[in-house]
Amino acid sequence: MKKNYFNFIAFLLVFNVNAVEWNKQDLVSEQHYIDSFKYHEEYVSILNQTASDIVAKNKKPMYFGVMNPKDVLKNEQLALDHAMSVEDSFLDKVHTDLKQHYREEYQEGLRLDVSSWKGANMLASLMAISLDSEWSKWHKKNKKKFKFPSDADDSLSWWVLALLISIGSIVLPIIGYLYYKWRMGLIISRYMILFGEKYDQVYRDKGRHDHALRIALEVFKTCPKLKELNEDDYDLIVRIIGDTTSPMHVMSKLIATIDSSHIVDDLRNEELLKEVADIYRKKD
Repeated sequence: MKKNYFNFIAFLLVFNVNAVEWNKQDLVSEQHYIDSFKYHEEYVSILNQTASDIVAKNKKPMYFGVMNPKDVLKNEQLALDHAMSVEDSFLDKVHTDLKQHYREEYQEGLRLDVSSWKGANMLASLMAISLDSEWSKWHKKNKKKFKFPSDADDSLSWWVLALLISIGSIVLPIIGYLYYKWRMGLIISRYMILFGEKYDQVYRDKGRHDHALRIALEVFKTCPKLKELNEDDYDLIVRIIGDTTSPMHVMSKLIATIDSSHIVDDLRNEELLKEVADIYRKKD
């Protein structure tokens, strides 16, 4: 489904008629631009599939030791490589402000995400989430103003329109579902930033990971997807993962692997929490 979605996006890019003067290098950059998003989406798809496996097949998460980190990061590294290959001149032609947001938010977010997995860097992971959020907001607001290379013939316009209407009747419900999942994930990501800030603040003051974890969990009381968690749930989480070397990192990676539609049930799953904590203790 995701492959067809990106083919559809590429199709729209090809038939976007505009008056900008393009050259051969722009066409190469456009392909890198498309491929970067494609590999990033495939990376996200792996994470989502892993979350489904935990529930449906009772498998261990790929990124908690079962799957080689290099395999997990392969698509995200490719996304970063393609993003770095896009020429600034191409970005300037697409939109006057695209270069700044693409480099400083999208591309930098990819770099920090890769860095966070390679070095178990929690701060880099939180910064990547924040940059991705900023990029998504700007991209959604301005993407209609983008101009891309086009080699479409005007005589194709009518059947292209009919084809788009036909495809739209199938794609729109899918996009609606994906948007809902993205929106829920974005909300949780914002609360994870607050969680990390509170954790660091308490840990600096008290010097205890378990105490910092317990206080930081309180920020989820106003999170739409996590407000159902109660005091007993917080105590369970602290009891199981509070004695790992970095409970904040474990909690953040755990939430990143869970499907938002049943995140509360999974965080109440004592066996899942123990499984994750044991893996991190083995690494330590």
